[in-house]
Amino acid sequence: MNFPRTTVRLGAKRVLVARPDPQHYGHLGLEVVMSLAHAREKGADVYFVRPSNPLGSGVFELESSQVRVLRPPRMFRELFRTCISWRNLRERVDGWREDLREEFERELLLEASRYVEDPTIPDEVRTRLRDTRRRLRVAVEHVAEGKRQPPPYYERRLLRTPVPVQLHAAAREKAEREAQALGIAPDARLVCIHAREPGYKRGAEIHETKPGARRDDSTRNARIETYLDAVDALVQRGYTVVRLGDPTMTPLSHPGVVDLATSPARTNLLEIYCLLRSDLLIGGESGLIGITCVTNTPFLLANATEPISSYPIRAPGLILPKTVVDEQEGRQLSNLDLIGFDYQSQLRDTRRYRYVDNTPEQIRQATEEMLEWIGGRWTESPAQRAYHDAIVSAANDLGRRLYYIRKWGLHEGFLGDGRIARAALATQ
Repeated sequence: MNFPRTTVRLGAKRVLVARPDPQHYGHLGLEVVMSLAHAREKGADVYFVRPSNPLGSGVFELESSQVRVLRPPRMFRELFRTCISWRNLRERVDGWREDLREEFERELLLEASRYVEDPTIPDEVRTRLRDTRRRLRVAVEHVAEGKRQPPPYYERRLLRTPVPVQLHAAAREKAEREAQALGIAPDARLVCIHAREPGYKRGAEIHETKPGARRDDSTRNARIETYLDAVDALVQRGYTVVRLGDPTMTPLSHPGVVDLATSPARTNLLEIYCLLRSDLLIGGESGLIGITCVTNTPFLLANATEPISSYPIRAPGLILPKTVVDEQEGRQLSNLDLIGFDYQSQLRDTRRYRYVDNTPEQIRQATEEMLEWIGGRWTESPAQRAYHDAIVSAANDLGRRLYYIRKWGLHEGFLGDGRIARAALATQ
């Protein structure tokens, strides 16, 4: 599950060389911040092998006071690319070697089992064969268990403590000019919003997970109109609201809102700049979850369809699940149902489940709760604590049974310091 990264030595200094995913915005963000966190742990510098056309070019303009991000001359860039290529080749060779070893051990196990039962073989030899068979069986089962339980991709505990980042000086000055040209004042208090829309994948959102199962990621979409009550509440408090996204989105014209998503002046650098300045992001299940881990932007995750994978790592952070109706049983699922095996094993299957967006009132209430938390006035309720304990327990159980939860759930027993929003508990 790991992405390409390796550590090399340049004299007395170690350099973590990483090539984050250039095609998936959220993975790009996560792999950048996980690389920074690993480099911080190792006392290393970090170098990102930058693709020619990444989705998130602005992410590569970040620097940190805790980890030196290298921007070396071309000769060293080629050296680092070679290091990553060599690591990939070495891992493939190691994988082939392990496959051959596993196959060899399985064949030996079969042969040992065959001769152990042969009465024509002396007892002393059969005793030794039984001992060999036992050791081989342990080795084969150990390999099989490792394949069933690979390490999680999402290193949540590693990201619990933020890595401070900022744009380097030249990029920051450029972004400031772009922001002012769009009417974002240098001293404006910002909140960003993002509602995932169908245009992002242009309808290609059906994923086959196993025979007979279907995951439809269009269930993660939401209507920007449902955010507007929260937007009005933010504007009344003196915020400028910046709408993020891509040019395929429905244009938004609303008092106090700068629609960066559909603006001709939109750049990824400006998006990163706005997130760095924002008090929070209100969004859904999208790549911005990973990006906010880099920019350290508090996140209200509205319209969640899968609470475990999207559970907020850091505080303040709230999750607000969609209403899910089980059409087969004719009932609305509870918050606890959404973290049960039955739902998780048929996640986002629209042949069984109907998804209802959060109401404008729910999103406004959760926004106000986030502002309380950011302002130091928030207090956890007993119901929120009980749900946190329940979801951690569920993630622990489901991680042994479902690949998706193993990839995105607990990391070293840790899920997150966020909480479910009070608005999600009001109707339970």
